[in-house]
Amino acid sequence: MPGGTRKILAVLCLAISFVACEKASPTDIFPQRTPAPDPTSNTGPVIGLVGTMTGVGSWRGDDAFEGADLAVHVLNSGLGRDDPTYQLVTLDDGGDPRKAEDLVAELAASDRTAGIVYAGPPEVLASAEKTLAAGKVPAVLCYGDLALGPQLAPHVFQV
Repeated sequence: MPGGTRKILAVLCLAISFVACEKASPTDIFPQRTPAPDPTSNTGPVIGLVGTMTGVGSWRGDDAFEGADLAVHVLNSGLGRDDPTYQLVTLDDGGDPRKAEDLVAELAASDRTAGIVYAGPPEVLASAEKTLAAGKVPAVLCYGDLALGPQLAPHVFQV
């Protein structure tokens, strides 16, 4: 190896060593996002996430948030410069089916809601078809199986 190439490699290795020694936590490199319970602006479409974020079954809400957050980011990155960006609004049902149904109805009643990601008690979503149809809002069930009974409906989908 010529002497100039060795010097360049040595400097490169030294630089890499210094960077590798820098203390950085995983949250510095991949900052952790927290669910937003309300839109951050008064305009633009909203993707609602209704899920069990606290209590028993909170893994469903946590996992759904990670996926929905990434999906909204990817969706927004493909928009044109003047297109309004989508906002992810996360609502915690606490594992309570009645509260989950109310939260789905609240989102479906808003003309800003483009869709709902649902990660709450699975039995609730099928009963929300009338509400979803009235608002013309599709909802996607993340955890559960709607195909086992007469629960599939025009506005209710499952992953």
